[in-house]
Amino acid sequence: MDNYPDVVAEHEENLEELQGTSKSVQWLSSYLTNAVSNAQKRDCCALCTRRFAEPAETVEFIKKCQQKLKEIKEKSLRDDIEALESDLNDLKVAESSYNTYKRLQQTEIPALEDNLRKHTERQQELVEKFERVEPKKK
Repeated sequence: MDNYPDVVAEHEENLEELQGTSKSVQWLSSYLTNAVSNAQKRDCCALCTRRFAEPAETVEFIKKCQQKLKEIKEKSLRDDIEALESDLNDLKVAESSYNTYKRLQQTEIPALEDNLRKHTERQQELVEKFERVEPKKK
């Protein structure tokens, strides 16, 4: 329970990293879609604008781009991001409970224990005083 702030920070960091990765994946997907379109329309590479030597080279290039697009779509990060966001929301909901726990642990419980110790000592003093005033009858 004491590592709650570290857990929240780690989840936030993981979420930011995953969101950054998701943006990169979206950009790559867009680029590959554009590369396929460019190869089909202009018969050239989208990156270097080199024309393909023969139709088989174009077909091979398009196949590679489409395979990479398929891999990207299968490895969708959206589900991972949503799960991490949900976990992070759950952690943030628990923050008030954590704060209560810390307050009790650091302030209220020690004060109550000190109060109990004082009252126990006072009770013992009163019992001893009473026993001196009222000797036990046999």
